[in-house]
Amino acid sequence: MPNLRFATFSSMLALATALAVPALVLAQDNSSQNDAPTVFSHSVARSQKPPMMMTVIGFTNASVGMQMPGFPCLGGSAGCSDPTPGTIALPAPLAVAMDGSKVSYTFEFEDVSYTGPCSMSFLLMDGTTKLDSGSYTFPTGCQPNTVYFASFNRTLKPDKKMGVATLKGSLKGGKHTDVIRQNFCFMYLDGFAAVAARVGLLSPEVSGV
Repeated sequence: MPNLRFATFSSMLALATALAVPALVLAQDNSSQNDAPTVFSHSVARSQKPPMMMTVIGFTNASVGMQMPGFPCLGGSAGCSDPTPGTIALPAPLAVAMDGSKVSYTFEFEDVSYTGPCSMSFLLMDGTTKLDSGSYTFPTGCQPNTVYFASFNRTLKPDKKMGVATLKGSLKGGKHTDVIRQNFCFMYLDGFAAVAARVGLLSPEVSGV
């Protein structure tokens, strides 16, 4: 069955006009590609332990957003703009990102019943080409009934002018593993302007083509 979301790349270009250009204004963070991720956790209250669990530890979300000072953060924690406990405040997830943008790859996972060492890593792929990677080992391991967040600040450096990248997160807790994937489009700013001009979104004078 065809992938309706990413099979036709041109369908994403209209969305790029709304998301990509304003987002460039938010790219303020100059973090190194080797910086450690922002990591925090939140306890989950449960009335009783499920009699049988299909998921011991697993991902619940992955997103790509522009770097913003103070984000992501755990709602209700000191310095977080969201006062509601049990929530996460993170940059708006993007469907399109420009080459050279300062982005955050944010992953969320829940530990339901596992206690012990745990780690996670990510790969950013364009087909079979690796664009970026990173990893983090939780220094005190993982604990049951806890939600964890890890956000990696990076600079997007694609290998061509436009395409679809796959962000793949991998989680390991003892013998338990999980994987999550999130696709997004990338392009050079001049490539976006050229395409926008061809479909009438920008005049040739503005785009420079």
